[in-house]
Amino acid sequence: MLNLIRIAAVTGRVDPGSPAGCRKYLTEEIKKAGAHSPDVILLPSDILLPPSAQSLRRQGFMLDLCRQELSRLAEDLRELPSLLFVGLPVSLHGVTVSAMAALRQGELLGFVLPPSVPEGPLPEGFLPASAVFEAGGARLRVLPGCDAGKALQYGSLARDCDCLLLPCYEPAKVGSADRAEQALSVLSRELGCAAVLCCGAGSDSSHPVCYRGFAVIAEAGETVSVQAEFGQSASLCYDIDLDIVRRSRD
Repeated sequence: MLNLIRIAAVTGRVDPGSPAGCRKYLTEEIKKAGAHSPDVILLPSDILLPPSAQSLRRQGFMLDLCRQELSRLAEDLRELPSLLFVGLPVSLHGVTVSAMAALRQGELLGFVLPPSVPEGPLPEGFLPASAVFEAGGARLRVLPGCDAGKALQYGSLARDCDCLLLPCYEPAKVGSADRAEQALSVLSRELGCAAVLCCGAGSDSSHPVCYRGFAVIAEAGETVSVQAEFGQSASLCYDIDLDIVRRSRD
């Protein structure tokens, strides 16, 4: 019997400066992905208030709006059984950081912080990047704001982990998607795990940069699924073979 975990990556669309607008787009896209019954759905970091919002991300009232829209999103998706990761900026000790909210059937499990945040006591509801999640028989960790290159710096977090989830939000550059695909394959091979990269978002732009949504999945050093899109949401869904992943660590 195959030992599989089904993971969906959805780059989403955004309404820059409007967490409510972003949430409406996301609800539609997540429900589409949910129709495939994935164990995990990964969205990009900062998808409720993207980097193009610039100074708004430092405003307390905007961070509060993000929390409110996250609560509405959780309520809208209460019937969804998948483990869902949604990116948003949060305030930690007065500093805005990119976190991933972990949701399951309407319940907020916590805000996962970037691995660059030092380990130590955290406010209630906040989780370090070393936090382990379980879904579909797999052990997962999520590293907010990390592309494949940055994730290599935190290789220790892949120990005893079947899959690394890498949500990010990076400006599009010539060849950036191809480089990300290659880097993810290297990461997956060197760390002996599956890796899922989800970068937002195709509908966003802010002079002088633009953004291209793309998602990549690598399994034991091999790229197994890629999707990219300008202007719309890119999404992919793939069944990762945990037996292959675990044998690569032996």
